[in-house]
Amino acid sequence: MSDPRDIIFEVEFAEDELPQITSLPPPRTRRQARVAVAWVLGTAVVTLALLVGIVHASAWTHRSAVRARTLMTPSQDVLAVRAEEAASFDRWQWVSQKDGVCRIPVARARELVVGAYARRADAEKGTP
Repeated sequence: MSDPRDIIFEVEFAEDELPQITSLPPPRTRRQARVAVAWVLGTAVVTLALLVGIVHASAWTHRSAVRARTLMTPSQDVLAVRAEEAASFDRWQWVSQKDGVCRIPVARARELVVGAYARRADAEKGTP
């Protein structure tokens, strides 16, 4: 007979009988179940840690690739185009002399627009 401390009882009921007492499996089986649960949980934790590591490594690789592309020194052609565009903001130029359309510096265009709004505001107030 096994040690009385290893026996756990459960009650079974049949339809027309009195309850009968039977023994459950010994605690050794419970230990095996605990080990199995611990193994499953451990595997889940390790899998999650690996996934987090992969995501962080991928993000780091992506960030370094983007940083390398955005911090590259532009070529001479790109610098020349940018300089030409910047210069076009500060000079007068005909777009179509026949139609009377010209390009004006940004500072002058800003003055004209602000002046037009000021005149409209004065006209709405009724001041000359």
